Amino acid sequence: MIVLDEDLSDGEIIAQIGAWSPGQVWALRRILGHQGLDDSSVRSRLIRTGGCTFVTRNTRHFWDQYDGHMNLCLICLDLPDKKPETVSGLLRRLLQLDASRHWNHRRGLVIHASPTKARFYKRKSETNNRPVITL
Repeated sequence: MIVLDEDLSDGEIIAQIGAWSPGQVWALRRILGHQGLDDSSVRSRLIRTGGCTFVTRNTRHFWDQYDGHMNLCLICLDLPDKKPETVSGLLRRLLQLDASRHWNHRRGLVIHASPTKARFYKRKSETNNRPVITL
């Protein structure tokens, strides 16, 4: 299941990702309801939901802030805008990589992706061991 952060929960973005994703694509508010939660509470709720790939542009609050968790994959997209084709295209390229193609490969990962490269970690203390993959 792909869960999109609030600023990416546009219907057109959901539709574009849903066109190629074999799983469900949900807006974060579908899981949270109308609760306004802080970022650590959002992460905790997604972990309890389990099996989520959470996609956000909020790199400042998610990248390098948390260790990975086996019930969650955090993907931080470093994009200048949130045009549906830009978000969907980058996410699709990222999820076609061997390292992140299947849930069993990406569970527990925290990923930072830009249009040209992606970095991965499971423990934020692994600052010297973060693979970089060209997209």
